[in-house]
Amino acid sequence: MTGRRRVLFASLDVPARTGSGAIVRTFHFLRGLSAKHDVDLLVLQSVHDAERQSLEQLCQRVVSLQPNAAAKGSIWSKIAKCLLFP
Repeated sequence: MTGRRRVLFASLDVPARTGSGAIVRTFHFLRGLSAKHDVDLLVLQSVHDAERQSLEQLCQRVVSLQPNAAAKGSIWSKIAKCLLFP
């Protein structure tokens, strides 16, 4: 199969160009992935406007689960758990 695929990329932290090694590595992985595929990003934290603008240049959609929405036992928490820990 050739062509662009749709990819859901889930991350515990907000990928960024600068910061700790993990978030920078995730950002560059996401950048490489988005060069060949259509990527939707799911982040389990709040995403600030400046971060969102940077990520929207790479991704088709950026969805963040607010900390209060990811409360233990909520539907969002269950969805995130299924996506990140199959």
